[in-house]
Amino acid sequence: MSETQAIFLADGAVSLFYNNGKKIETSPSGVDVTGTLNVTGVSTISGNLVISDTVPKLIFTDTNNNPDYDLRN
Repeated sequence: MSETQAIFLADGAVSLFYNNGKKIETSPSGVDVTGTLNVTGVSTISGNLVISDTVPKLIFTDTNNNPDYDLRN
């Protein structure tokens, strides 16, 4: 059985697949991720962060039992 792993279009999008399902795709505006994005380390977001769902959640998990996170306006 053959599965698609990646599609590379000249001067266009790149799509990466897992188990024949598209997970990452580049677009003119950036990158689209389908599924969960796990990030380890420092992440910097420049611009807007949009959380969209029927019940959107912003969850902070403290892994060292020290509430040292900061949310500013």
